[in-house]
Amino acid sequence: MNLSIRKYASLLATYLKFQKGRVAVLGVLMAVSLGLQLVSPQILRRFLDSATSGGDIDLVVRLGLVFFGVEMLERLMNVGSSYVGADVGWRAMNRLREDLIAHCLRLDMSFHNRMTAGEMISRINGDVGVLTNVFSQFTFVVVLNVLMMFGAVLLLAREHLIGGIFYAVYGTATLCLFYHFRQTFSDLHLENRKARADHSSFLEERLGGIDDIRSSGAIDYTQFIFGEKVKAVQNTGLAARMMSDRLMAILGVVPTLGYFLCFFVSAWYFQQGEMTIGTVVLMLQYVNMVFRPVRRLTIQVRNFQAAGVSVTRIDELVSATSEIVDVG
Repeated sequence: MNLSIRKYASLLATYLKFQKGRVAVLGVLMAVSLGLQLVSPQILRRFLDSATSGGDIDLVVRLGLVFFGVEMLERLMNVGSSYVGADVGWRAMNRLREDLIAHCLRLDMSFHNRMTAGEMISRINGDVGVLTNVFSQFTFVVVLNVLMMFGAVLLLAREHLIGGIFYAVYGTATLCLFYHFRQTFSDLHLENRKARADHSSFLEERLGGIDDIRSSGAIDYTQFIFGEKVKAVQNTGLAARMMSDRLMAILGVVPTLGYFLCFFVSAWYFQQGEMTIGTVVLMLQYVNMVFRPVRRLTIQVRNFQAAGVSVTRIDELVSATSEIVDVG
């Protein structure tokens, strides 16, 4: 199941346009945080080189205070962006829930006879809840993490051209690896969402007809079917979780190899006297900035694929029409 980018963009534009001010604040906070993260290693290098070379103690103290201030400001930007992003996401989700409920109330009884209460709860509450991340920070996180990778590679190439080119290729290959497995994860998540909706629908219907089940002697049969529904939820959820963990394990090994290579090469250059300790630390920081966005983007793309299931189900609900046509 591939999520249509057009559907995603339309949904995002519809429910974020009434929060332009908050969205702008969120973008500024995340952009400032990105800039501070790229500048921080440069300050740390000067601090370490000045401290290890016996430089002016006043300069070392000033650099230490500047580094501390930059790190604290970057943390404050992260806290602020998390708060604003959550606020934006919840406002958008509540507006979407209101619109879905209003749309369903305008449909005739043929629709409500087809849709059980459990299915409606799963779609209006569960599916919309999955979109929290998409509404709050998805677009900004993806764009800014791509910019972080690009900026880190450029600054890395500025220090060591071959290293910059190598890690640019290495990071891109890691993203391509996840892209290759994305469809399998998305399909498994779709199966799990369907199983959960089926379980909720079954439970709601049987609780409503519990007297009929008892009078007809169908208690054992109902319990057996309920167990099968629970198994379906557990099995599909376990399969999706295992696929997710497998991907995260692979994407955990690849950066580790990249860090090891950076340690090895930096240590060799340091022993040859071609790198200072500050430059070694700076290289490691920028290599981390190449792989840290890979992990974040992996999580975001995984969430996006999961959200695609919800967007598709919401689109099906919005597309439902009444069989009774109002001709005025």
